[in-house]
Amino acid sequence: MEILIVAGLGVGFVAGFFGVGGGTVLVPILLFIGYPIQQAVGMTVVQMFISSTVGTFLNHKKQKLDLATLSFLGLGGLAGGFLSPYVVLHTSTAFLETLFFLFILFAIIKFWFTPHVGTKHFEESRKLFFFVGFCIALPSTSVGLGGAVVLTPFLLAFMGYDIKKATSASLFFVLFSSLAGTISWILSGELLYKEGLILGLSSILGVWLGIFMKHKVSGELLRLLLLFLYIVIFTYISNKLFLS
Repeated sequence: MEILIVAGLGVGFVAGFFGVGGGTVLVPILLFIGYPIQQAVGMTVVQMFISSTVGTFLNHKKQKLDLATLSFLGLGGLAGGFLSPYVVLHTSTAFLETLFFLFILFAIIKFWFTPHVGTKHFEESRKLFFFVGFCIALPSTSVGLGGAVVLTPFLLAFMGYDIKKATSASLFFVLFSSLAGTISWILSGELLYKEGLILGLSSILGVWLGIFMKHKVSGELLRLLLLFLYIVIFTYISNKLFLS
C-alpha cells in the first residue's frame, strides 16, 4: 500500500505540472511493480479521474478555461473512453504495449519540432473537437492514458494553443475520458477498486503542487521538460518491448 501512496503523490504532481492524466508515468510504474497491464490500466483510469477533477478545478480558477468549447473535446473523449475497456479485454498485452509505444513516439516528434507557442492550422469547431476527442480517447484510454499525451501536442501544433493553455485543456479532456473509462471498468467487473482509490486520493496533493509549479516556469522550459518526460517513458517502454 505504501508504494501505491508514494506513486500516487508523484503521479499527481506529474499530472498537475504537465497536464497529463498520469498514465504516461503510472502504467510503467505498475508494470514494474508486477501488475499485468490490464489491471494497471484499470487502476490508472481511476487515478486519472480523481486527479483530473481536482486539476481542472484549480486550472480553471487560474486561467478561466473556455469550458464551453472544450466540452466538445470532452464529450468525444467520453464516448471513446466508454468503449476502451472492451478494447483492453479483447486485445493482447503485446498489442497494447506497442500502441503505448507509438503514442509516446508521436508526442516526442511533435514536441521536438513545435515551439511552446504553436501555429494555428485549423479553426476550432464543435464537430472537429468531438471527432478529435473520440479518436484520441478510444485507443489512448485503452492503454491507460487519458489522451493528454496526444492531445497536448495536437493543440500546440495544429490549434495554436500555447503550452500552458494546451496542458490545462488536456487535463480537462482527461476528466471526461477517464470518467467514461472508470464507469466502463466498474461495469466490466475487472477493476481493482481499493488500489485505484489509494492511487487517486493520494494524488490530490501532488496535483495541487504540480499546477502551482507549472505557473512558475516559462512556457519553453515546460515544453522541454515535457519532451524529456516523453523520452524517458519512450526509453522504458522500448526496453520492455525490444530488449526484455
